[in-house]
Amino acid sequence: MIMAIIANSVVIAMYDRTDRQSKQPFNQLLDWIQLGLTIAFTCETLLKMIGFGVILHKNAYLRDPWNWVDFFTVVVG
Repeated sequence: MIMAIIANSVVIAMYDRTDRQSKQPFNQLLDWIQLGLTIAFTCETLLKMIGFGVILHKNAYLRDPWNWVDFFTVVVG
């Protein structure tokens, strides 16, 4: 997943902010890449929640503070 985080950072840096409506084909491609990465991050979060449990178990997903950051980022994204 670290490669996906790096890829997402590169995509964000490459995005042309002057094209607010994404009319340029390059920005449209970057939008699709970002959507795919957002779906991947969401699936990772859901699978971790299913695998570890949400909060009730000793090693549950939301008992780890780093997962709070991960969860917040996915929800905002």
